[in-house]
Amino acid sequence: MVTVTATGSWAVRIHDADIQPGWSPADITGARLGSFFPTEYSGAHLTSMDGMLCFAAETPILTPGGWRRADRLRGGDPVMAAGRRFEPLTWTARMTGPALDEASAPIVLDAGVLGLTVPIRLSPQHRVMIASPEASLVFGSRRVLVAARHLLGLPGVSRQPLDRITYVHLKTRRHSVLRTPGLWCESFLPGPMGKASMPPSAWRGLMAATRSAPREKSFCRSLTATEANVLLSRMGLLPGSRRQRGKTPSPRRDPSAPSPAQNRSVAPARRPASGP
Repeated sequence: MVTVTATGSWAVRIHDADIQPGWSPADITGARLGSFFPTEYSGAHLTSMDGMLCFAAETPILTPGGWRRADRLRGGDPVMAAGRRFEPLTWTARMTGPALDEASAPIVLDAGVLGLTVPIRLSPQHRVMIASPEASLVFGSRRVLVAARHLLGLPGVSRQPLDRITYVHLKTRRHSVLRTPGLWCESFLPGPMGKASMPPSAWRGLMAATRSAPREKSFCRSLTATEANVLLSRMGLLPGSRRQRGKTPSPRRDPSAPSPAQNRSVAPARRPASGP
């Protein structure tokens, strides 16, 4: 991974997976750089945005004044988090660049998926919260987190490769879930993957702004791809599952969520959303 700072200095980070079999890091004495299309990350440039946990810039987030686009939120702005409480954001950041492969292309969740009332886009690793009796029965917790890419088997969920997209990080004091129209999505969670994908200056800024430990506790259990598949099948959401063969009831509309027409301007909500 190549990092180019705002001052023009640069550094190369070589991952273990990129080293040829039989080689050790000490065997690498140089590297030839060709052309690359950088990802702009809050003043620095990266070669990619693999593994990032982000909202697409236009995602509506519920605030005391109504729905606001994710890219218009700043540190200190209150947003609805777990427990139906408004909590201030402690840190925000954005990144803009190409998103053409499976690791970076946004996952599109259409209206109707898991109760959503408008479409949203998330980075592949960004997790959404599912609360269901099936989760409690199988995993011992009614609330679990599932990565957006693990929802790709559901009708209305697709990958959207793009030449360019802006992703936004939103962090609260502790890892939580934030309200989008009809669905709870996680806030930014600092961890090894995020640190490896961020410029060192951005990571230092995050630690200084939030006073977070490098490994913060997750809001609730996160499912693996296999576990997510089991849950979605038990819930009857996957094509071919037993409950899918019958009539599936339409999800109830979230009274706090904007209609598709309202969402074009991210209109204020009339009353708060139900909690997780």
